[in-house]
Amino acid sequence: MSTLSSPILYFDNRSPPVRSVLLVINYLNIPVEYKLIDLFKVEHLKEEFLKINPFHTVPCLKHNELLLTDSHAILMYLCDFYGKGSLLEIKTEKDRALIMNFLMFNATILFEREKIIMRKIFVTGSKEVDPKEVDAVEEAVDYLNKILGESEFVAGNQVSIADLSIVASFSTINLVLTFLEEKYQNVSKWFKKMKQLPCYEKGNQEGLNALQEVMDNICQGELKLKSKSEM
Repeated sequence: MSTLSSPILYFDNRSPPVRSVLLVINYLNIPVEYKLIDLFKVEHLKEEFLKINPFHTVPCLKHNELLLTDSHAILMYLCDFYGKGSLLEIKTEKDRALIMNFLMFNATILFEREKIIMRKIFVTGSKEVDPKEVDAVEEAVDYLNKILGESEFVAGNQVSIADLSIVASFSTINLVLTFLEEKYQNVSKWFKKMKQLPCYEKGNQEGLNALQEVMDNICQGELKLKSKSEM
C-alpha cells in the first residue's frame, strides 16, 4: 500500500452520488478527511470551492495530486486502491466490464432520469410530478428488475460498487415514487439486501433521512403525481 495521505472528500450527504461514495468508504473502512459543502447554502458556488472543482459538483475527491469530480470514477478508484482482498475487489476483466456497464447505467439513465424529478422539487419547489418523467424512471427500474431476476446483484451474484452506486439513486427516487418497491419485486428483494449491509446506515440512510427532511419542509405533504389529463 502506498504511503499517500488520506483522501479528502468534499461532500453533502443529501446528494445521491455523494452517498454512493460514502457507501464504499464505509464498506472498506477507508480513512478519509471530510469537508462539508452544503448544497442548500450554495457553498458549491463559493470561490474557494470553484478553485478546486470548477464544475461545482460533489462528490469531489482529492488524493494528493489526483482530483476526481465524478462519483463513478471515485468509486472505481477507491475500489482499486483500497479494495484488494475485500468482496468489492474486481478480479477479472469481464467483472470490470459488467460493473462499468452498470455504473454507466446509473450515470446516464437511472440517475439522470431521477434528477429531473428531484431538481424540480428541490430547486423550483414543485409539488407535482410529471407522469412522463415517472414513465422514464420506471423504464429504467423495469430494466433493473429484469437484471435482478437473473442474478442476486446487478453485476452478478456478489455485491459490487455498481450496486452501491445504483442503491443511492434508487433509494432517493423511492422517496417520491413510493410504489416502485411493491411493483418491482426483484428490485425490492435486492433493496432489502442492500439495506442489510453494515455500510448502509451510515453510508446512505443518514443522508437519505436528511434529504427526506428537506423534501418534507418543501412539500408539506402535498407532493402529488400530475394526471395525464392535466398535461
